[in-house]
Amino acid sequence: MIKRNRKPFKPLVTARSLKAEVGRYIVYLVIISACLMLAFFTGYQTSDAALTQSQQHVATLTTTLEQQQAKLQVAQERAAAASLARSVAESANQQSREEMVKLQAEVSELSQLVNYYRSLMDSSSNSGVNFGNAELRPALDGSWTLSAMVHQVATQHQVVRGELVAHLVSTNEEGVYERAEIGRINLSFRYFQRYVTEIQLPDGMVAKEVELSLMVRGEEPKLLSVEWPVVIEE
Repeated sequence: MIKRNRKPFKPLVTARSLKAEVGRYIVYLVIISACLMLAFFTGYQTSDAALTQSQQHVATLTTTLEQQQAKLQVAQERAAAASLARSVAESANQQSREEMVKLQAEVSELSQLVNYYRSLMDSSSNSGVNFGNAELRPALDGSWTLSAMVHQVATQHQVVRGELVAHLVSTNEEGVYERAEIGRINLSFRYFQRYVTEIQLPDGMVAKEVELSLMVRGEEPKLLSVEWPVVIEE
């Protein structure tokens, strides 16, 4: 038999070294935990500071926005008031312009009328009056309208005073001529004066003409005959 020499077993790690190793691990864990807690606390503080700064920034922006909105509202109200004022002013200006155009047209028409009748006047005459146009027009109700104009034919346009008388010459049912006064007007004018009257014909009367007599102080009477128009009934 072969005899082997056996040596007693010696552990590689003794109990004392194991406790030291465990102690070191515990220290490491404590250090790591402390570092983690410090990092967490620092991060929390940083995040809290950043959040607070963001909230302040948002609050500042909100205040600025509210101020700008208030300014915008004031500007809109001013713009609306200015627009309303312009609208009222433009309406008033438009009405004034329309009235001015109407007045200018009336003045122009009157001026043309005056110039027309002045052109009819005899520049060589220092006194006197004469007839202008005269016409008879039928109305819808069966009556007639007589319109006549008298004007002065003098260069020195003094006020003319006189009288205009209208007579209707007609025949009755028996064919007898009749002459009846249908109008009279007192004249007082410097340039011209218009005479308008309505004529109603009785049943059976046939009108022939209208005679106009113009009488002015200091002048010979003037006569004008206006033939009665012939109406063709359809």
